Amino acid sequence: TTIYRPPYSPTPIAAFAGRSVGRDFRPTRLTPSHHWAAEQGAVFVEAGSWLRAQWFPREGETTWRESVDREVLATRAS
Repeated sequence: TTIYRPPYSPTPIAAFAGRSVGRDFRPTRLTPSHHWAAEQGAVFVEAGSWLRAQWFPREGETTWRESVDREVLATRAS
């Protein structure tokens, strides 16, 4: 037909990406405060292509809810 376009035969997607791409397959964008947040022990979350701090746990806090409750109370008290 006249609308048949390359590739003429099926090609696996892996052939385009290479054998080992690791973290380079999807570059991650960091916020300007990323290194500071990492030093403070932040837990990060992927938000699109960004790696953002989600919460900052303190010693003894085992769940995200404990950290968030502490941060909310501190904000309300200030």
